[in-house]
Amino acid sequence: MQDIGYLNFIGAAGENLPATLLSILAILLILALLLRIVRQPAQPPRRIITAIRCERCNIRSIREFKKGDYIPKKEGKCQSCQGDMYIEAIYPEEPPQKKAKLKF
Repeated sequence: MQDIGYLNFIGAAGENLPATLLSILAILLILALLLRIVRQPAQPPRRIITAIRCERCNIRSIREFKKGDYIPKKEGKCQSCQGDMYIEAIYPEEPPQKKAKLKF
């Protein structure tokens, strides 16, 4: 009858010590990355902006993105010259920059 005990378990782990250490290191690395992801502050949702430009007089207007917007979609007539208005750009609104505090 074989004795399966504590010493046999240590002996078996000792034979594959590099593989065991790499496995433990990989598990610790995964846990560290998960904790880092969980602790990151949530980003506020950014507004999507649509820029519209008149083809004739180059007047620009900006409005919120609507579903179905694309570049260069025609968006009606210009109020000043009656030229065609087209979507020129679609981009996320930049978050306000925080001013750095001066330390003396």
